[in-house]
Amino acid sequence: MSWLSAFSLKEIISTFITLFAVIDIMGSIPIILSLRQKGLAIKPVKATLTSTVLLLIFLFGGNLVLDLFNVDIYSFAVAGSFILFIMALEMILDVEIFKNAAPSQEATMIPIVFPLVAGPAAFTTLLSLCSMHATINILIALVLNLVWVYIVLSMTSRIEKLLGKSGIYIARKFFGVILLAVSVGMCVSNVTKFISLADDECESPKEEVKQVYVLAPEAVADSTGVACDTIATYYIKVSGTPADTVATGNAAGGNAPAPSAD
Repeated sequence: MSWLSAFSLKEIISTFITLFAVIDIMGSIPIILSLRQKGLAIKPVKATLTSTVLLLIFLFGGNLVLDLFNVDIYSFAVAGSFILFIMALEMILDVEIFKNAAPSQEATMIPIVFPLVAGPAAFTTLLSLCSMHATINILIALVLNLVWVYIVLSMTSRIEKLLGKSGIYIARKFFGVILLAVSVGMCVSNVTKFISLADDECESPKEEVKQVYVLAPEAVADSTGVACDTIATYYIKVSGTPADTVATGNAAGGNAPAPSAD
């Protein structure tokens, strides 16, 4: 099966780390604890399932959105790499560039599901990864990340006690550097692919098929048995250079010889 042949452990690990850094549920532990201290209930199962549905819809339907706005995947991936770059700077420098002005009355849906887990950054990253990795590998990495999201939401207090505030801080910095490197690599890779694709379109000759009708002469009629008034039809494919010209033909009432490329 095609999806089985596309399976790659290396791609799964790479995609998992990228999504892990983007979703950054570990870095959201202080936010989750703060919401619970305010008396807002967070339902891990509901949050995980809703996030899964939203991310899967965008993973498999995101290209339709791009086609609607006439945007190719490479351009979108480059734009997404800029967002990841800014997010990485936020994690490394402890600054807030993206402002979250969403209402916070519902803790499960907002801000846990959106924008913390299934936010614009995750949507952008999924489509950007589609230009680099096989869908099956992205899907596996996504599911593993969402399982981790569920574990963190269910055991937030225990994880904080286990790692400590210093451990969470160090992990956030580490994955910030990883995300920064991923964003640069994603930008360079997709810019290179876009330029290569544009060069191929400019250099590749356009094939043209021409239909030529030739009246069979007596010499042809004598050797092939085709009547002199028979029209032979030849389809000539022109690839851009005389050496690439190929001709095939047939004649009503017999087989006419194909003319040479000369």
